[in-house]
Amino acid sequence: MTTPNKVITHVSKDYIITTEPVDSFNEEWKGGLGCLWFNLLQRNKDKIIIINGDTEECETRGSLLSKSIRVASIMQKHGIQKGDVVRFALNFHQNAYAALAGSLFIGAIPIFIEPYHNSDEAAHLLRAVKPKLVISTKDGGKFDVLSKAKESITSDVKLITLEDCEEFKQPQEAEAKFVPVPAKHIGETAAIFFSSGSTGLPKGICIPHSFLLPIDELKLLDGVKTPVIMSFDSLYWATDVYKFISALKNEGILVIAPTLDPIKLWLRIEKYMVNMISCCPYHATLLVDAGKPKDLDTSSLKSLHILGGVLPSHYREDL
Repeated sequence: MTTPNKVITHVSKDYIITTEPVDSFNEEWKGGLGCLWFNLLQRNKDKIIIINGDTEECETRGSLLSKSIRVASIMQKHGIQKGDVVRFALNFHQNAYAALAGSLFIGAIPIFIEPYHNSDEAAHLLRAVKPKLVISTKDGGKFDVLSKAKESITSDVKLITLEDCEEFKQPQEAEAKFVPVPAKHIGETAAIFFSSGSTGLPKGICIPHSFLLPIDELKLLDGVKTPVIMSFDSLYWATDVYKFISALKNEGILVIAPTLDPIKLWLRIEKYMVNMISCCPYHATLLVDAGKPKDLDTSSLKSLHILGGVLPSHYREDL
């Protein structure tokens, strides 16, 4: 696998796993994920791509593209270049997807911290893969958690918040001239995700462009013109990135659920006519235990994927 030298020098050998690229290739993939996503977001800019189930805010492909370019520009302003590692500690919110896309636009390698991580967990992740820049939000005490974590490691990593970046809040003139930075080879590392830590401390997993480029979970939904997929996970988990990629490729909609209220999740299936849910066993048990509300129409739901563990048989029967 081709992996940028900058990643190798920033990764602890004790806490890293590399993955092998796939052999298939599509001409549209040339330049890697950043170029592909940039081109896809240029299409049908008025179409909704993300709905925040908690706030009912809708993000269009055009507005997400604009925000992503702004995040990319902020990172470049702070000296981030192709191959640099950037860590994000953001709420489960549509702006997190702008951070993900923006980093890929300039060839930076994104890593996300789970919203509920404490300072010790955050410090471990910072030691395992040392970023050049950390972008946080002030919401929920994340900045304080990261500031404390940063004090416990020997690194000169820079820490900033999106709220303090004025250029993120409004469209910028330079957006129209922005050009994404292409990957030289799709075997390069695109992103780093961490394992669950169920068998020890979480390990960073280097994922190449070639692994993520073919992802398309929604191809199973034949005949659905605007597929809708619901996500309960943050971008700490690779599975949430898969859902976003699938929505992006199919001009679909990703409905995110920052707050895990099972009754509200049931109601959103009907409200947004959700076609696919992909979740872990824990989230599935929440839905079963809460029970489907009476007379709720869930006929739009065509596919339910339970990933990352075993679902007890009685829950499978109830589902």
